Formats: sequence, structure tokens, C-alpha cells
Amino acid sequence: MASGEAVAKGCGNIFARLFDHRSALQGESRYFVKEFEKRRGDRDFEQIKQSVEMVKDVQHCLLPENVKMSKDFLSPMQEKVDEVLAMTSDAMKTEQEAEAVRQRNDRSESERDLKEFLTECARKKQEIDDNCEKELFAFKSKLSSTGT
Repeated sequence: MASGEAVAKGCGNIFARLFDHRSALQGESRYFVKEFEKRRGDRDFEQIKQSVEMVKDVQHCLLPENVKMSKDFLSPMQEKVDEVLAMTSDAMKTEQEAEAVRQRNDRSESERDLKEFLTECARKKQEIDDNCEKELFAFKSKLSSTGT
């Protein structure tokens, strides 16, 4: 049995030497990753340096120019906006005053119409009362003439 185990172990070793390349591949892959990271790190560092330079250029050159240009452009625009706001405010005041006048006129017209209506109602009531009184007097007269 010992010789069978030795043969199996020997076959396993031969098989491992011929077909099992894991350890060699792992070493090669580690070397490849190290080289790749080194090259990539250098490239990334260069890109970061370029980005820093661009940011500095923007801060020192373009930003002040843009701020100045925006102030030059926005100041007249702010003045125009203020003028428009003032005109709008005036228009709103005028419209509010006109609306107040319309409401006063409508109210006074409504009051006048109400007074006319009440006067007309009082006149008609008096007319009806007068007619009733006449009719009552006529009815009483007729009753007294037929009853006597």
C-alpha cells in the first residue's frame, strides 16, 4: 500500500508541475498590477497637476475679469429693473386708486338706487293705503246705505 501511495503522490507532483501554474501566474499578475498602478499613478499625478494649474489660471485671470464684466453688465440691468419696479408700483397705485373711486361710485349709486327704491315703496304703500281707505269708506257707505 505504501508503494501505491507513493505512486499516487508522485503522479500528483508530476501533474502539479505540468498543469498547475497558479503560483507562477499569481506572481506574474502581481507584477503586472504593480506596473500598471505605477504608470497609472504617474499619469494621475500629471493630470492633477494640470488641473491645479488650470484652477490657478481661472482664479487669477478669468475670475476677476468675469466678476468685473458681470458688475459692468448687471449694474445697468439693476437700474432698469429698479425703473420697471417703480413704474409697476406707480401703475398698481393708480389702478388701486381707480378701483377705490369705482367702488365709491358703485356704492353711492347703490345707495341712491336703494333710496329711490325705498321712496317708491313708501309712495306705493301710501297709494295702497289710500286706496284701501277709499274702498273701506265706500264699502262702509254701501253697508250703511243698505243696512238702514
